Amino acid sequence: MKANQPAFPIPDFVNGNGDVQPGSIGLTKREYFSSMAMQGLLANPNFCTLTTELVCEAAAQHADALLAELEKEPKQ
Repeated sequence: MKANQPAFPIPDFVNGNGDVQPGSIGLTKREYFSSMAMQGLLANPNFCTLTTELVCEAAAQHADALLAELEKEPKQ
């Protein structure tokens, strides 16, 4: 599964002095998708009454479902 791959990787680069600056992997795809799901859930007044733990679980479940769907072969 590609869930732990970076969502927006930044490759190493050479600065103006010729020094190599290390890149960054930033958030994983799972972390990024979870944060977007959580944002949507919290924007819904019906979910604002849930505990923090339940909102977190729901966000991660939505992210995992999306990642699983994206792993499937595209239909022709």
